[in-house]
Amino acid sequence: MDGSLVIFSRYPRLGRVKTRLEPALGKRGCLELHRALLLDTVEGTRFLCRRHYLYLSGSTAPERARFAEAWRLPADLIVRAQTGADLGERLWEACRQVAEESKQKPVVFLGADSPTVPRKYIRQALEQLARRPVVLGPAEDGGYYLIGLSHPRPELFSNLDWGTGRVLEQTLQRLRPEQYTLLPSWFDVDDGGDLVRLHREVEAAQRDLFRHTRRCLRELIQDPVSHPVSR
Repeated sequence: MDGSLVIFSRYPRLGRVKTRLEPALGKRGCLELHRALLLDTVEGTRFLCRRHYLYLSGSTAPERARFAEAWRLPADLIVRAQTGADLGERLWEACRQVAEESKQKPVVFLGADSPTVPRKYIRQALEQLARRPVVLGPAEDGGYYLIGLSHPRPELFSNLDWGTGRVLEQTLQRLRPEQYTLLPSWFDVDDGGDLVRLHREVEAAQRDLFRHTRRCLRELIQDPVSHPVSR
């Protein structure tokens, strides 16, 4: 489809990712899980849009280049650094860049913490952007796993309580009902319950899907029922 898909994620760095899961997985396990989620998100969205971006926070240009080479990221995937003081500023700067390059074609942002979100939801977002200026995919924790824009909207990224359960509500308060479409809700992988749910989903999925996450979780969680993250 015409438009741009932008994956937003932290650079996979030991001790800086998935820290809420460290008591159960350890720092190394959290790093491996984060990297697996990111790689499966990239692979799973590969052919959904004409332009495909990955914006990473907390990384240098050499680190991004090594990561892309080591994990054989697609050659046409544009990998860049996030810039800005908070998540809102970083999202807006990426939105501005991508919209300018694509000559104001629709832009869909997707986090890397929801690799099992159905691809049909992302296609629905792109389709709906022909009718409504904004599409949001509500996350079960009160944020959103996806935001799509037909045109740049800087007011949707400023002065929000990022990292809280109020982000979706605050975003919707800045829009009239006829200006947006809500997709079905989905979950981010933030805590132990989410991890057990993810484990069951990837095991039930087709074998060619979520290969990095499946391999990672099989090593980290031998028994999803009795593993400490499920308690």
